[in-house]
This record gives sequence, structure tokens and C-alpha cells, in this order.
Amino acid sequence: MDGGAAASEIQEPTESVHTVEE
Repeated sequence: MDGGAAASEIQEPTESVHTVEE
């Protein structure tokens, strides 16, 4: 889990869901 992931969920919520599942 990277700090960039937090910013990613703001730009791409769909990607955020995938990060949480990983």
C-alpha cells in the first residue's frame, strides 16, 4: 500500500477498490 494509492482513489475510484482487494 503506497501513499500514491490514496491519491489514486481520488483520481480513479475504480483503481482504489482493486487496491483494497489486493
